[in-house]
Amino acid sequence: MNHGPLIFLGALVTMAISWCGLIFTPQLQLGRMEQAPMKLLAPAYPAGRPGIAAQGREVYRALGCAECHTQQVRPSGDNTDLERGWGLRRTVARDFLTDSPVLVGRLRVGPDLANIAIREPKQFAVPWQYKTQSNHVEELELWHYAHLYNPRSVSPGSIMPAYRYLFEERTPSPKRQPSLDALPPEITARLTGVKNGAFEIVPRREARALVAYLMSLRADAPLFEAPVQITADAKVPNAASATNAPAANASGTNAPATNVPATPAPISK
Repeated sequence: MNHGPLIFLGALVTMAISWCGLIFTPQLQLGRMEQAPMKLLAPAYPAGRPGIAAQGREVYRALGCAECHTQQVRPSGDNTDLERGWGLRRTVARDFLTDSPVLVGRLRVGPDLANIAIREPKQFAVPWQYKTQSNHVEELELWHYAHLYNPRSVSPGSIMPAYRYLFEERTPSPKRQPSLDALPPEITARLTGVKNGAFEIVPRREARALVAYLMSLRADAPLFEAPVQITADAKVPNAASATNAPAANASGTNAPATNVPATPAPISK
């Protein structure tokens, strides 16, 4: 008995069902997704990244950072991402609307980076503290530079490789003025052991772009499909949350949380 037509029909139906489940249905759900409007005259979320941050995204991609770091805050109940203070809400598809390709990541060899731009120092793998009251953005940028140059200088025991080739090491001389872009002498001394300004570390363009990209990673805007989990000592994201501008983050605690839904995005016609 010839079962060829029946086998062909079965294979065709199987492929059709798979296509509908893997391609057609997600397209119906996400294909018409738009940026979500924000309040207080803020730009729609997610806003595009600034130029140097967009360049840094390519550096991040070229270095293979997504092989060891994720950019996804998992829902409460699956693990302790929200309790760790790694975000105010779960990550959803809309967060990656302006990114192509999406760098969600493969493994968490290192910590999640979805909200690294607004993470409190005490919530880092190796906690640290700000030294000033107002220059938190600058201090966080310097932390990233130090971490790229010598990861174990700020995270003892880290297995992350050092990216010293993203920096230029200089010895000042009468013919060469100190660089305005060089890391502060106290950080250089801690990284190299060389004091008295006899040595300077200057981030190359790739390093500056990569740090700019890291400082743009925040997904704390309240969305209809992902309400923000507000804790007792947390702050509701303001208008700046809909942009890629760094800002102070709310510390994560185990205090009771409430949901703050955002205005739903308009339905596309």
